[in-house]
Amino acid sequence: AVIEVGLGGLWDSTNIITPVVSVITNVSLDHTDRCGATVARIAMQKAGIIKEKVPVVTAAEGEEALGPIVTMAMFKEAPVYLYGKAFYGTEVTSSMDGQKFTLHAGDYYHSDYEIKLPGEHQIKNTSVAIVAAKLVSKQDARINEIALHMGVANTLWPGRLERIAQKPDLILDGAHNPDGALALRKALDKYYPGKKVHFVFGMMGDKDMSGVIKTLIKKDDVVLTVRADGGVRAAEADALASLVGANA
Repeated sequence: AVIEVGLGGLWDSTNIITPVVSVITNVSLDHTDRCGATVARIAMQKAGIIKEKVPVVTAAEGEEALGPIVTMAMFKEAPVYLYGKAFYGTEVTSSMDGQKFTLHAGDYYHSDYEIKLPGEHQIKNTSVAIVAAKLVSKQDARINEIALHMGVANTLWPGRLERIAQKPDLILDGAHNPDGALALRKALDKYYPGKKVHFVFGMMGDKDMSGVIKTLIKKDDVVLTVRADGGVRAAEADALASLVGANA
């Protein structure tokens, strides 16, 4: 079974489990009211899932994020597999319809994978998932090369760069922090270079609204702000429009 942490890691209820492998995809500023106001503090929370001698797979970047993870892994004698060092993915083809990439792991493993998920960040995410699954495969013979290729090829992620209509393209994305907004912006620039983007934009008021807007919105874009839902956390459309400025 794949067990996902609800919030952070160290104090999350899922942390009673001793897994076959631990995965920390990345570390970004989110849930700062619960996990800490800096990347390093959030990384410490996430590193709390690392268990004694249980391998860790991560695509976290930067010393502030990697420092606590690597330190905890050393303390727990847990092998660490870092994206960009132990393994990495290289793009072969990429479009809104999907991507083909080569996964490189160790000195000898090189294999092409096809995925339906657009965006360069999904090459990294998929690489992390495959390496984690390969570690689990040492205890489960059902996880083989065919299963891995078929599994990632059939994976869909609703609400993340999900194109639901064409001519014009209509895309749903749930990015809610600056790192997520950056991944979305990079994808838009990659697949729609030089195009003006029209956003229907809503957010929760307790998120980093200014950080997301600064990262996501370009000067020629058009933004229609809306209330995300009827809950008390949702930011008012007028408040979002004030933060967006002239584009709204």
